[in-house]
Amino acid sequence: MRSVTTRALSKALKRRCGERAREYEVTDSSDVVCFFPSLSSEVVATAARRELQDPVALEAGHLPPINNRIDALKASRPYAGGGRPSVEDRLSAEWQRRNT
Repeated sequence: MRSVTTRALSKALKRRCGERAREYEVTDSSDVVCFFPSLSSEVVATAARRELQDPVALEAGHLPPINNRIDALKASRPYAGGGRPSVEDRLSAEWQRRNT
């Protein structure tokens, strides 16, 4: 049986993000990315520093998408203009794609 908290989260997610939203996909790591995107980008860049500087991978074109995502997270300001993030953008986008 699901807890009251889980049911409340599921109901709120479905109301905000659509019927295909799944509460079990909201994890501690997705929350860190949602609420602290710039910090998340620094952690990823630090953890993968050696891989991100690999000239063979860079030449093969594997790194630009990864670097672009890191840069996008670094530039993200979820609280700008009084915004209040609730769910990582990636999850919300995936749920919306499932609806179409």
